[in-house]
Amino acid sequence: MLGQGLRYDGVLATGAADPAYPAIIDTGSSELSVPLAVFKQLAEQWKKDVPNLVCKDSKTFCHVQEPCETVVKKVKPLGFQFSDYVFELNAEEYLFPARKDTCFFVIHKTDLGGSDKGNMYLVGGLFLQHFYSVYDFDKDEISLGVNSHSKGRV
Repeated sequence: MLGQGLRYDGVLATGAADPAYPAIIDTGSSELSVPLAVFKQLAEQWKKDVPNLVCKDSKTFCHVQEPCETVVKKVKPLGFQFSDYVFELNAEEYLFPARKDTCFFVIHKTDLGGSDKGNMYLVGGLFLQHFYSVYDFDKDEISLGVNSHSKGRV
């Protein structure tokens, strides 16, 4: 699968002149991570909507000292473009209430070490829980369909 970018509020973040990165579906992971250059663009967009958002290079997730119930009203859905299809997640699906009055944005930069090992999308449970996935190894294809319990959320 090919990750072609991330849409937030109509802006397509690609992170490079050549916007295509490999996208790996990892059914054994809960993660949803994006290439570093794409993440930087996304974090800039989030900070426009949530000015007190903290995104540190040494931390996995961006966070804000506000309840997710207030943050969800400020941020927008994310559209992941994979192989010419856009899959959209509502903000409720990528925000996580943690400590009291702290909301984490649980999409993060891919950090696998090395100079080019972070240049990929890693698609795990955060995304996949909303889709039925069919793997056709003979045709080398992956098909996704919206889980009936996720209608209106993705």
